[in-house]
Amino acid sequence: MAVFLLMGCQTTNTTPNAVVEPAPQNTSEKQEEKEELVEPKQILNTMKPVMCADAESVHKGLKVSGEEPLVMWNDQTLGYAAALWMNHKNKTITVIEYAGEDVGCFTSIGVNAHIRENFQQNIGQPVKWRLDN
Repeated sequence: MAVFLLMGCQTTNTTPNAVVEPAPQNTSEKQEEKEELVEPKQILNTMKPVMCADAESVHKGLKVSGEEPLVMWNDQTLGYAAALWMNHKNKTITVIEYAGEDVGCFTSIGVNAHIRENFQQNIGQPVKWRLDN
């Protein structure tokens, strides 16, 4: 770290005679930059209890409740697969994280779920679950 500080403090004889100032930015651009660079005041790790079971039982329970997979992704932290299940009629929603081989964990269960009207559906490849065999 000290090496970088020392290197940054070295001076040379290559300073230009004229100083060119950057063009003034409009205030809305400055505001957007500040909003992007805002750091959180505090970061917390919680010990949220998570219920897990074999994926087949999890999927059967979700199907019984009328929920179907809406979105799937890979978790950036540990690389686990995750899915958002939803029952559009009852507006229930569940987030499942697949923590390891054939294990599904309920990370969030919700009610009164709403999806934006302009949400695009049927993008990507269809999902085929083992229960559908």
